[in-house]
Amino acid sequence: MKALLTDDHSLVRDGIEMLLTIRLGFDSVYHAENGAQALACLAQDLVARVFNALIKPIALEGGATWAPKASIGVALTNGEATLQDVMNRADALMYRVKQGGKNQFIIEGEN
Repeated sequence: MKALLTDDHSLVRDGIEMLLTIRLGFDSVYHAENGAQALACLAQDLVARVFNALIKPIALEGGATWAPKASIGVALTNGEATLQDVMNRADALMYRVKQGGKNQFIIEGEN
C-alpha cells in the first residue's frame, strides 16, 4: 500500500478501519482554473489505484486464490472543514458504499 503513496500522504489505522489522509497539491491545484475538478480527478486516480491494489487476488497454498473486497468512502474538502467533519463524512460515505453492495468506492466533495 505504501508504494502507492507519496510524502504528501499518510496512512493511519483506527481500529479495524484504515484511514488515509491525502494532500493533493491543494494550494496549487485548487486555486487553478477548474481547480475543484482537477482535485477530484487526482483523488479519483489515487483512490482507484488504492482500491485496485486492495482487491487484487491473493494466491493461497494449494493453488487457491482469495479475492479481498474493499468499501471506500472519500470526502474531499476545500480546507475549511474540520478534520472531524471530513472523517465523519468519509465514514458515512463508506457505509453508503457497504449498503450499496460493497466492493466499490465513492468520492464526494463538500456539499
